[in-house]
Amino acid sequence: MTKVITSFYGPQTSPDLNNYKSRIRGYIFPQVTGYYTFYIASDDGSELWLSTDTSRANKRRICLASVYRSSYTSNPEQKSDSIFLTGGRVYYVEVLHAEGSGGDWVKVGWTRPGESPSTINDISGQYISRLPGSEVTLAAGNVPAGRIPINSKNNVLYRFSVSSALMKATLSRVAFKTGGTYTPNDVKCFRLLYNDSIPSLSGARQRGSDTVVASGDSLVFLPNLAVPLNDTLYFMLVADIPASATENATVFIQSVSFDDIGFKWMPAKKGSNPLPPGGVKTIQNIHPEAISISKDSLSVVAGYSSLLTATVYPDSASFKNVYWISDNPSVATVDNNGKVTGKIDGQVRVIVMTYDSLLKDTCLVTVLPNNSPARDIAIVPSVVFLSPGESIRLSVITDPPYITRQTLVWTSDNDSVASVATTGLVTGGAKGEAIIYATLQGALQAMCVVYVFPQQQETMPAEIELYPVPAHETLHLVFPQGSFREAAVVDMQGICRQTKKLCHNHETLDVQSLPSGKYILVLTGNTTKALMFIKE
Repeated sequence: MTKVITSFYGPQTSPDLNNYKSRIRGYIFPQVTGYYTFYIASDDGSELWLSTDTSRANKRRICLASVYRSSYTSNPEQKSDSIFLTGGRVYYVEVLHAEGSGGDWVKVGWTRPGESPSTINDISGQYISRLPGSEVTLAAGNVPAGRIPINSKNNVLYRFSVSSALMKATLSRVAFKTGGTYTPNDVKCFRLLYNDSIPSLSGARQRGSDTVVASGDSLVFLPNLAVPLNDTLYFMLVADIPASATENATVFIQSVSFDDIGFKWMPAKKGSNPLPPGGVKTIQNIHPEAISISKDSLSVVAGYSSLLTATVYPDSASFKNVYWISDNPSVATVDNNGKVTGKIDGQVRVIVMTYDSLLKDTCLVTVLPNNSPARDIAIVPSVVFLSPGESIRLSVITDPPYITRQTLVWTSDNDSVASVATTGLVTGGAKGEAIIYATLQGALQAMCVVYVFPQQQETMPAEIELYPVPAHETLHLVFPQGSFREAAVVDMQGICRQTKKLCHNHETLDVQSLPSGKYILVLTGNTTKALMFIKE
């Protein structure tokens, strides 16, 4: 008869049995490193055996109750010597119990490191576990039969997971027996990946690679990877297939096996060992089905370039390389990366094709003369926050996308607050606000608003409270009721990081995700206020 106990106590039998012997065995795992003293008490006699590790072969008797002992301190024989144990490791433990007549029970206690020698606690269930089967769970993932492309990477041949309960485990060795008609020339390499959050390639990390073996042989990996307590790691065996692979060759995993002691400090017996086979994968040349250019039409100025991209469908296509051509290189050329360069004004068709020339797409390119007028102009960034003496270079973008500095004029409406050089370099001066203008060819104009604040945080206006400064996770804002309707957090490059509608006169802003640095809080409503704060 067997029974699982949840604490180190063998209870009274019901109905009461006489003249029998019993054995309790399992594992004990101390959580603190140090010296432990063990005690045993029973009705009638009992012995306590402890191993130096998980092996039963290394067990030794450490204390006993030769006859009925009602408490842990009835006789010196019930107390062990001080035994050094390592926290986090697992030790095999065993109790032998002999019952004559009358009551029948046995219990084990201990004094842990740091406790008074007079303190003896019963060993509770959180420190013990039964024999192999409850600590580590091995499970195969679903990998159905299917096809994998020639000239491809990260093809999943097998998935499995390792879950650890009660304590941390370590996956030290795993072997995959291969199968199929493939030859070593059909597979570039096998790699073992793992993911600590989801059973997916997204975010997966490599934990080993192995040379290609013949079908029927085994791939061996030594990941030596810790599986956190009460957590699961997801593993994937992937194969990279070369361009020279044999079409219709098959590859699959016949079985996945783990050493009996594949996990440090404890056996790994839960779940199938070995795990069942995976689905058969057929290596195929998956042909492209469509190709698409990123733009149907493109305007480019003579002497300037613009980039086109092409997408081949499906994503699993074996060969997705493409080549580009221009039907009139004297008007515009295109290189192997899709970079279009205008030569002279006119129109040209840029064509992208798959290497087998069965699929193609086109883009109509219009080349504008270099002296054609710009249609629009903008400054980037459009809002800037500076400290006195601090500088930033502004950029100008135009439509069409070209510009020469000789046709561009930079001006400031308040040089004492912010001055601008002919190169677009703006430098902060006195506290205040200035507008920087960029005028192209004397006709088109764009502007940028520059706010200059002193380096030191100024005293907050009496009617506004902003705290804490520096801010860490949240920023509290208190202001007169109804005076502001919206708050915006803007970085020192003029980029708005977040906005919030203000419904009450005491609001909080979540700034935890902001990088450390200086920011401007812009309040708008009946009036506008700009306040600087620091995020740490």
